[in-house]
Amino acid sequence: MSNAAGGSKKNKPNDANHVNAETKAYQQRMTEKRKSSNNDSNKS
Repeated sequence: MSNAAGGSKKNKPNDANHVNAETKAYQQRMTEKRKSSNNDSNKS
């Protein structure tokens, strides 16, 4: 993980399972969106 911040290993095959910050943020927003939708449906 120490190399991830500098991005020196960003595109290396052994980091294929690591998502970049942008992808992670997008997935997090989508997760929150689904949670909100589920909560609204449950309350209705």
